[in-house]
Amino acid sequence: MILNISAIISDYDGTLCPMHSVRTSENKIPADLYQTLLSISNKIPVCILSSKDYFFLKDKVDFASIISCVNGIENFIRIKENNNPLSTEMEEGRSTQTLNNFNYNCVLDKKQITENSLVFNNIVKEIKNTFRDLLVEEKHCYAKGEILGITVDYRNQLKWDIYKENIEPKILRIVQKHTELSSSPYKSKIFVQTYDHHPFVDIYTSDHNKGQALFKIKEMLNLDSGDKVLYLGDSENDNTAFRNTDLGISIHSSEKLNIKLASHYTLEFNELRPFLNDLENKDFYFSRMNDIVI
Repeated sequence: MILNISAIISDYDGTLCPMHSVRTSENKIPADLYQTLLSISNKIPVCILSSKDYFFLKDKVDFASIISCVNGIENFIRIKENNNPLSTEMEEGRSTQTLNNFNYNCVLDKKQITENSLVFNNIVKEIKNTFRDLLVEEKHCYAKGEILGITVDYRNQLKWDIYKENIEPKILRIVQKHTELSSSPYKSKIFVQTYDHHPFVDIYTSDHNKGQALFKIKEMLNLDSGDKVLYLGDSENDNTAFRNTDLGISIHSSEKLNIKLASHYTLEFNELRPFLNDLENKDFYFSRMNDIVI
C-alpha cells in the first residue's frame, strides 16, 4: 500500500482521547498529540467525525477544518482566511447557515429532529429514573438544542459483561416502548446502535452513519478520487468509515477492549502520535506501517 495522504479524518472518543479519560475532567486530547494535530492541520486538512455533539467538541478540536457531529448529522465547516468557504451545498429543505468562523449544515429534515426529540426526552427520563448508576448523555442539535441522540454509558462499572447481559436488554425495551407509544411519523427513523464489546448503547434520530459522513466530508473538502484519506477510529461504529477510506487505522486505548475492526492496521494509543509525526515528516507519504519507536 503506497499512498500520499491528502486529509486525515478522525473519531474523538477512544481515538484522540483515550477511553480511560473520556468520562473525566481530562476528556481532552493529550497536549503532545494536540500539538501534532495542530501542526499537521497547517499542511493538510484534519477533520473530526464523532458521535459527540458540537457543544462537546467545539473547544477541544480548534485545529479541525470540519467538525462532523453525531455521525455526520450536523457539520461545521471552517471558513478559510480568504473568505472562500469549503463546499456547503445542501439539498432543499435542509438547514444551512453561516456562523462566526463556520458554515453550518444539517443533513436531516427539521421536523424529523423535532418529532424524535420528544421521544428521546421520554426515553431519557425513564432511563435516568430507573438506572441511577448509568450515565445518560444527550447529544443536542446546535440550532435549537433538540436531542439528536442518546448514549447510555456504563464504562464506569467494573464488570461490563454483567451490565451488557442484564441491563442493556432493559434499556432497549425502554427505547422500544417509547418509540411504539409515539405518534411521530418519523419514529421509524430512530436507530439503535449496540456493540459487541463496548460498554454503551447509542440511540440516534436516524441511521446516518460515519461511512456516509466520510463521503460528505470529502465533498466538502473538494477532494477527488485521486486524493487519499486516512481515517482513525476505535469502535464498531467506525467500521462504515473504515470500509470507505483509503487507509484505516484503529486505535486500541483500553485494556478491557480487544476487538477486530475493519481497519487496515491497528495502533496502541501511545503509538498514534509517533505515527502521525513520522507521517508528517515524510510529507504524508505512506508506504507501509513502519516499526514505531516510542
